[in-house]
Amino acid sequence: MAPQAQSQSKVQLQTTAAASVVLPTALVGNGWRLTLQEGAFGRVGGMWPELATCTYVSSNHGRIAKTATGWTITDNGTTNGTYVNGARIAANTAVAITKGNSVRIATLEFTVE
Repeated sequence: MAPQAQSQSKVQLQTTAAASVVLPTALVGNGWRLTLQEGAFGRVGGMWPELATCTYVSSNHGRIAKTATGWTITDNGTTNGTYVNGARIAANTAVAITKGNSVRIATLEFTVE
C-alpha cells in the first residue's frame, strides 16, 4: 500500500472509532433491571414478566424498538401513560431513549443505563 493510502486508512479508522456510541442496555429502577430488547411490554405477556403485578401498568402498555441509531419506546394509548424525562409521550409515537434518560411506565420510575 502506498504511504498516502495507508495514512488515509488510519484517519478513516480513527473517525469511525470516535463516532461509535455505546447504546443503553437496560431500564433500572424499582429494584429491577429490565433488559432492553425489541418487543411489547405490559401486565399481560410481553418481555418483562416483572410488570405482571403492577396494577397501574396496562395489559398491553407499549413497546420497545431498536433503530439504526438506538432505542425507542412507544406508549399504546394507555390510561396512565409512558413518560420520558418527565414528558408524557403521545400515543403510538416512538420516542428515542438514551443513557441517562428517565422513563416512567405508569407509576414505575426507571433510569436508562
